Amino acid sequence: MRLPEEFQRRMERMLGAEAPAFFACYQEVPKRGLRVNPLKTRALEFLQNPPFPVSPVPWVENGFYVPADVRPAQHPYYSAGIYYLQEPSAMTPADRLPVEAGDRILDLCAAPGGKATQLAGKLFSAGGSRREYAPGKGILVANEISNSRAKALLRNLELAGAPGCFVTNEHAGRLAEVFPAYFDKILVDAPCSGEGMFRRQEEVAGVWSPERTAYFANLQRGILEEAVRMLKPDGLLMYSTCTFSAEENEGTVFWFLRNHPEMSLAEIAPYEGFAPGHPEWLAPELITDPALAAAFAETDSEMIAQEIQKKCVRIWPHRMDGEGHFLALFRKTDVSDLEQPERENHFVAAAPGGALQEWQKRSRRDSKANGSRSDSEGDGNRRKAGRNRRDSIADRSMKKEGSVRRKTRSGRSIPSENGTQRKIRSGRSTSSDSGAQSPRQILQAFLETMGIHLSGTIDCRNERLYLVPDLPEGVGKLNFLRNGVFLGEARKGRFIPSQPFALFLSADDCSPGGVIRFSPEDPRLKLYLEGQTVVLENGLTEENSRTEESSWTEESGKGEENGRTEKNSRTEESSQGKENGWKLVCADGFGIGWAKLTGSILKNKYPASWRS
Repeated sequence: MRLPEEFQRRMERMLGAEAPAFFACYQEVPKRGLRVNPLKTRALEFLQNPPFPVSPVPWVENGFYVPADVRPAQHPYYSAGIYYLQEPSAMTPADRLPVEAGDRILDLCAAPGGKATQLAGKLFSAGGSRREYAPGKGILVANEISNSRAKALLRNLELAGAPGCFVTNEHAGRLAEVFPAYFDKILVDAPCSGEGMFRRQEEVAGVWSPERTAYFANLQRGILEEAVRMLKPDGLLMYSTCTFSAEENEGTVFWFLRNHPEMSLAEIAPYEGFAPGHPEWLAPELITDPALAAAFAETDSEMIAQEIQKKCVRIWPHRMDGEGHFLALFRKTDVSDLEQPERENHFVAAAPGGALQEWQKRSRRDSKANGSRSDSEGDGNRRKAGRNRRDSIADRSMKKEGSVRRKTRSGRSIPSENGTQRKIRSGRSTSSDSGAQSPRQILQAFLETMGIHLSGTIDCRNERLYLVPDLPEGVGKLNFLRNGVFLGEARKGRFIPSQPFALFLSADDCSPGGVIRFSPEDPRLKLYLEGQTVVLENGLTEENSRTEESSWTEESGKGEENGRTEKNSRTEESSQGKENGWKLVCADGFGIGWAKLTGSILKNKYPASWRS
């Protein structure tokens, strides 16, 4: 590929003798990866019987490399949310941000959702069963300023089956007004010039310029200014980029530490391939901001420079099997009584509200204004999120959620029918509605029929029901796409379960009579995912229920037969002993969608917007 000449000259000055190896790696095929979702299964369990060949990403416990000829997005496990497709280095920031049960976490620049789903997996698998989600079990606020990218973010969180998520579409400053000193952990995977993604996205290299790196450096400082306001004392903030630019990496860290004495660098869990920070690259000939270079040259900057060198992490594509990345982990101490040190105005003023405001305006109009993001492999769901979703219950509810929220300024994010929140615990309804069945009573009847037990706060909005987390006062001011898990709609006395609810569940969460299980190789599962009606018995003869060995590779296409070794892929699933009604369709026990059983006919309820 052709790299910008100015970029090449700068990298030669930065890397010296390593430059030839660095440039040579651009002739290699980038590594592809997937990350196993701990809300569905554990990495060791996945590795015991993988659906296609994989090899471990050595520095991320649940990360795996995928061969170039494998098409993991076409396997039913992808549709069940078993794994997320993600570039290996991009798994690192969320992996190295320590998460504990009960944490309040913010992913400030979250689309398309790779790091948000990773944080959700760590948070909600740490506190026991996610079906027992309740106040105190933690919350993930996933924000994206671009509306189109926020929809892809929501889709990926739904696919992961993540509870306790509040998906917002807001400016960082508005979030800071609602969440002052609220979060235990914050991830800022900042918009950047994307130099680390040139090998994967050649179009990013085509728009690169030195001025672009300066623009994003200023933008990153503005975002961090808002992020620090939302971090609790003793909280951790992970800052990451997918660029090599010292101005955006060490320069932004230096600026942040110098202007925020309450922040210090924390150790990042090591790996032998990680490289240290390089504060010496903040030299006038390597960066475009003379004020930054002048401030770094001051004598009192030596201690900060040493911390940057010791505790920041760089990932280089010629040293590790991944793309370029930078990480810095900050800890906030309570220094409310400590006076801010006086600095020269030329440098403190470099936190540019103007650049942040310009980016926010552009992001509302055009998602490309976000710059490069490192989660470059979540494209399958990004494409789906842009399709016509008229037949999607979840999407219709999303629009109506916003209208309900905008009409209510009571201070609570999601008011219930009578202005309060009700709870269902262990399958028992606490509804006090009288007369005709309320939406909660209709939901409760459905849960009892299916044998599903939910614990937590059930909220009702316009006959749509949600399992929601606790949120602070004032969130009703924010633009948001979703609060909690959308369970479904109570419509004309009947409950219509949603697609996100199916992905939230597994076969073990329901009574045996409420589940239809298929193996991934069963041809009827392929029919289901294509939106077709499925016959459970007497519809497939023994002859046509047998299929040749499947291989999810480029050669075999979308799960088509490959090779001549036959095996009986039909599961033992039939309608015998099952009552008519709603059924959770599962791939190997993992919820994948809904259907209604009538005799031996399985009427397909898999939304068109979710189909491959």
